[in-house]
Amino acid sequence: MKSCFVIQGYGRKTDYRDGRVLDLDASYAIIKDAVEAAGLECTRADEIQRSGTIDLPMYEWLLNADLVVADLSTYHSNVVFELGVRYALRPHATIMSPKSSSRTPSTSATSPSAAASIWVTTSAPRRRSASATS
Repeated sequence: MKSCFVIQGYGRKTDYRDGRVLDLDASYAIIKDAVEAAGLECTRADEIQRSGTIDLPMYEWLLNADLVVADLSTYHSNVVFELGVRYALRPHATIMSPKSSSRTPSTSATSPSAAASIWVTTSAPRRRSASATS
């Protein structure tokens, strides 16, 4: 089964830019329902079964997931970092759907109808290096 990893904080978080309190667990439930309806397994870091630190399993998900959704609605620094890791590992596709008041490093024009800042990355087949083909 194809997989989706959601990069997002947990619980209720305050957006430091405008003071909004967001229920990230509620937004994750909506994302998870949509992802599972599309036939993918959906996981967020707090659902990964592990002992010890989350680092290795999280990096494995960032590398291997067929789809990654990053919720930037609170500009949580870990989410931005994990999105950068995914992009460095699998730079094939990145789609951004920002909220109308969002300002991210890559955009200043935004859609007024979008509800949150969401980045979606998909995986494409990995390219073989030149040394592997010779």
